[in-house]
Amino acid sequence: MGLGPRRSIAVAGATVLLAVVGVGVYATLSHTSPLTLIDAGHPARPAGIDFWQDLDANLAAGNSIGPLIDAMSREPGYAGMRILPYGYEIDLVGKPTAAERAAAARAAPRYRGKTIPYRFRSVRYSEKELKAVMARIEADLDDLSKQGIHPSSFGIDLPSDTVQISLNHYTPHYRTILRARYGHRISVVPYDSPGAND
Repeated sequence: MGLGPRRSIAVAGATVLLAVVGVGVYATLSHTSPLTLIDAGHPARPAGIDFWQDLDANLAAGNSIGPLIDAMSREPGYAGMRILPYGYEIDLVGKPTAAERAAAARAAPRYRGKTIPYRFRSVRYSEKELKAVMARIEADLDDLSKQGIHPSSFGIDLPSDTVQISLNHYTPHYRTILRARYGHRISVVPYDSPGAND
């Protein structure tokens, strides 16, 4: 099952969630995260450029992110990356290692002659772990369907560091079943998928 309406694209072997807002493209699903930011590597200080809202800066950051994703996805703790107003947020399991810091510093793209700022964010699950959960969900679709559970989409949600599942018909009971089956590596959207009852 694909990511459907989650507007996701694969870039250089990693998943970057993209959504269009106003005049800019940004990589996120908008909601807060309780996870920890670790200011390391190139400090993400205000550059006077909003990489989230400024269309030119956003497109440049999006178009040049490939080598950074390539470099970081080789690291065992890599969990994802997104574009935020200050630049890039690189998600890693735990604190960044010297190798992870060096990989980011070598591959960090430039915009208008300066390195695009980045920050590391400490998360619980790696991209590899979350992709394994997605594979389990894919393999379980027939069994879930027999229980009345019909995922309309699922994919990695970077802000929550989970595999987010949208259901054609949401109930708290279905959420409980899914959490019991897949644990805390998943989150369930607490409402019916748009268009599911049309």
